[in-house]
Amino acid sequence: MYRGYQYEATKVDDELIRLAKNSYDRHKGIVKESLRGYLQENGALSGTKMMDDWFPKVECEVFISHSHADLNKTLTFAGWLYKHFGITSFVDSCVWGNAYDLQVVVDKEYCYNERNNTFDYRSVMSTTSHIHMMLASSLTMMIDKAECIFFINTPNSLSVNDTISKTLSPWIYHELTICKYIYKRAPGTDRGTWKIIMKSAPDIEYEVDLSPFPTVKEADLERWVNLCDSRELKGLDALDIWYQLYPERKHE
Repeated sequence: MYRGYQYEATKVDDELIRLAKNSYDRHKGIVKESLRGYLQENGALSGTKMMDDWFPKVECEVFISHSHADLNKTLTFAGWLYKHFGITSFVDSCVWGNAYDLQVVVDKEYCYNERNNTFDYRSVMSTTSHIHMMLASSLTMMIDKAECIFFINTPNSLSVNDTISKTLSPWIYHELTICKYIYKRAPGTDRGTWKIIMKSAPDIEYEVDLSPFPTVKEADLERWVNLCDSRELKGLDALDIWYQLYPERKHE
């Protein structure tokens, strides 16, 4: 990953949503209802094969971090990037199988007691840790693989209290936090600290630092389009223009 930005998306455009979805058809993960294909001779399931099927690594220039509640806004932006620049964005729910669906398949096979009609708590905790680690690892690899990340910053993803941004989503927290560690930074650049604040159950809040992510406005995007259109630039060449227009934020 090279750069990161935050964008307060507001637009929903059905045509751009369809354009984005059509670009993801060939990448959609393989959702399997049977685990037999993952069973190895030693009796263990192959987590590597599960990750390859459910969370495949795909080619993309941009990773879009977002709340699922903002999926249509996210797809509108992804479609906009594809329409104007031919830029392929990664939106996890459009490419990958649902981790919770995988959880159901595994738990029904290995954690369910038909006699008592119950699930074994310890077994479910074990399978959950494995599946969440698969998803977290795959997200990390996709962020590292992408050249640029855009975070869709809305009230669905973050709340602000006393100028401190917090999220209830562990996945948004993971995506924004991991950017600090894989961010390609200039020598001596300080990306700031990342903190965690936990509340009593059932909610867990995470404090996030958005200082590495310059804010993007609609006027910025229009300026980008106009400059690239005038030079007939697409793909990574268009991203190079974007980096020149809005360089990374320097930290004091």
